[in-house]
Amino acid sequence: PGCETPGVKTYTCLNDESHTKTEEIPAVGHKWDGGEITTAPGCETPGVKTYTCLNDESHTKTEEIPAVGHKWDGGEITTAPGCETPGVKTFTCLNDETHTRTEEIPATGHEWGLGAVTLEPTCERAGVMTYACLNDESHTKTEEIPATGHSLVEVPAVKPTCEESGNVAAWRCETCGALFADADGADPMPKDEFTVPAKGHDLEHVPAVAPGCETEGNIDFWFCFLCGKAFANEDMSRELTNDEIFIPPHGHQFEYVTAEDGSTVYKCIYCDALPETPGEGEIIVTGKRDKK
Repeated sequence: PGCETPGVKTYTCLNDESHTKTEEIPAVGHKWDGGEITTAPGCETPGVKTYTCLNDESHTKTEEIPAVGHKWDGGEITTAPGCETPGVKTFTCLNDETHTRTEEIPATGHEWGLGAVTLEPTCERAGVMTYACLNDESHTKTEEIPATGHSLVEVPAVKPTCEESGNVAAWRCETCGALFADADGADPMPKDEFTVPAKGHDLEHVPAVAPGCETEGNIDFWFCFLCGKAFANEDMSRELTNDEIFIPPHGHQFEYVTAEDGSTVYKCIYCDALPETPGEGEIIVTGKRDKK
């Protein structure tokens, strides 16, 4: 008999050998060994265990070995997360390094610093505050700094002089110097409208006058009747003081003088004035001018 096929037992008659009979011998069945793994199981694919019949090595059977599954390591960050972009963590199977899986690492988000003023605000223009991300300095954001607005003070009108300009009444910003016609800063004023030009001198020529006994004289000069300044010449290249302009009286000089009738008279040889107290050769100054 075989493992799966019955055998035949033949009997012979002792009286007559030509007479025989047969009986079926049942199949003996398989007697399997402990088996051998002929295909190792993978993480995701089953393996194969092959058993061989001890009665007949040509007879074999197989059993499926279940897949072992993955055994993942702790993972490694293969793409670092950014502020706005997710990263990647890659896990490797300890059973088979060719098997990997990935997990997304959430974006970290921005962590903004204290910021720095990159454009100072002015009275009328907004400024800019720029913040850099502490995680990635290439990432920035900006915020508007409001314009400061004008800080206006009243400027009273000033009349011009001969040499210095004046101005009309206005409002000036203490911060930027801008001019306005109103206290609210709604009506800008151009500088040429604010400034009143200097008048310039209105000169008149004053001829020289010789001093007298009791009256002062003066040199030749030019006088401005608007501001009261005096100049040595018409081009106003040199200003004069009163001490330079005015010549003090020279005083009387009394002497005995013979008149036409032959009499002798003690009088001033310049103006014929008679002295109160005679004294030959005496000079009496009776007129003076206060110096300016």
